[in-house]
Amino acid sequence: MSEANMGINVMFRIFLLCVLVQCCFGDCSFHCEALSCPCQCYRHDLRCFNKSLTTIGKYPTHESFKYLDFAYNKITTLKKHQFRLPYFKEATALQLSANKIQIIEDGAFEGLIHLHSLFLSSNKIQSINAETFRGLKAVKRVYLDNNELKRLHHHTFKHVHKTLKLLYLQENQIHHIDASTFNNFPQLRTLDLSSNHLKTIDGSFINKLPSLAHIFLAQNRWSCDSSALCSTLGHIEELENERNVLLDTMMCSSPEIHVGKDAVDVLKTIDCTDVFVKQSQVKDNGDNSKGNVNWLNALLVTVCLFLSIMFQFVLFLKLQ
Repeated sequence: MSEANMGINVMFRIFLLCVLVQCCFGDCSFHCEALSCPCQCYRHDLRCFNKSLTTIGKYPTHESFKYLDFAYNKITTLKKHQFRLPYFKEATALQLSANKIQIIEDGAFEGLIHLHSLFLSSNKIQSINAETFRGLKAVKRVYLDNNELKRLHHHTFKHVHKTLKLLYLQENQIHHIDASTFNNFPQLRTLDLSSNHLKTIDGSFINKLPSLAHIFLAQNRWSCDSSALCSTLGHIEELENERNVLLDTMMCSSPEIHVGKDAVDVLKTIDCTDVFVKQSQVKDNGDNSKGNVNWLNALLVTVCLFLSIMFQFVLFLKLQ
């Protein structure tokens, strides 16, 4: 083979190698909204890890990304329809951990109909609205740990409750959970509420989680007086025995007599059946009191109406 042909052959191989590299690992900088974008495209993966991004940006429209990695950036807001773009619609995992996200606009995740895993750990999220997760029809894992959540409302997970299997909420500032927050989660297997500010919860929601296998409640501020402890743990302990639900160690923070004790050990010294009966009686008495008040109000209105009619009748007679 002549030197010229050998040279052409080498150059052709180099050209093929360049094409292969471009197909499998490409620089997306020419497709971003920003003047310079350091993200890289690995066939079906979009890698923007630790690139100082402040927005999601735009990417090659001919691609179909399945893994989106925007972790360790400086993103503060996820805008409405942020991911409703053709090259995101096949995504199965979205990594947004370790940003500075404070605001998630309603419908931000619309379009991600195949997403299975959503990573929002280590941000500054303070609340989740009713429409935050709208459009997520297949999500199985949601990571919201290490944020600034303070309360879980009954509507917080209304768009994802049917498909969720793993929900991580540890290391937030949650101090209240609405009684119906976890109603109708047929597939939920793991729920992590550890390292929050909870003192008591209505543990009866556990009965509405048929697939639950692990629940983590350690490192909270649990009250271990009989009423609070039975409300929190009475139902959970039953399921721990009946369904082998794994429960981690919960330590008492109050009252002073129980501080530092294992809440389950304290529970064993309490007859929760008696506590529930007393709570029911108090509730009934409260309902009866309300009924009595309502009856007295109705009587007072009737008497006032009668006196008013009599006064008008007497006045009519005098004018005659």
